[in-house]
Amino acid sequence: MFFFYLDRLTRESEILPLRTALAAARQVVPDISVATLATFLELAAKARDEPVTTREMSTACAIPYPRLMRHIEVLAEGSRRSPGHGLLEKVMNTVDRRAEIKLSLKGHRLLAAMAAPLCAIAEGGRRVR
Repeated sequence: MFFFYLDRLTRESEILPLRTALAAARQVVPDISVATLATFLELAAKARDEPVTTREMSTACAIPYPRLMRHIEVLAEGSRRSPGHGLLEKVMNTVDRRAEIKLSLKGHRLLAAMAAPLCAIAEGGRRVR
């Protein structure tokens, strides 16, 4: 509960980059949850250039495998009940036939949309809305 002792301006300036990135993400995918977005960012860090297996991601994200699979389902093609966001693609490894995850074009766009305001803030301290 230490944050109650910080003055309002300090909190606002420290939270601004996160709020800006979240706002950018909500413009691309309006109904994404913060937990699913956090999983997307972990996946993006690992699978930005080449696909990764779901087991590798479960270990890297430190979340249970079933929960990771639910997030991947939402981030990829979705289920019968609800459509997915199309941010990830499931691909088959041709060597060992395991399913792997990679960023889709829409996923790369979301990552760029989130990175742009953060880079602007880091470069010049400018406020981006």
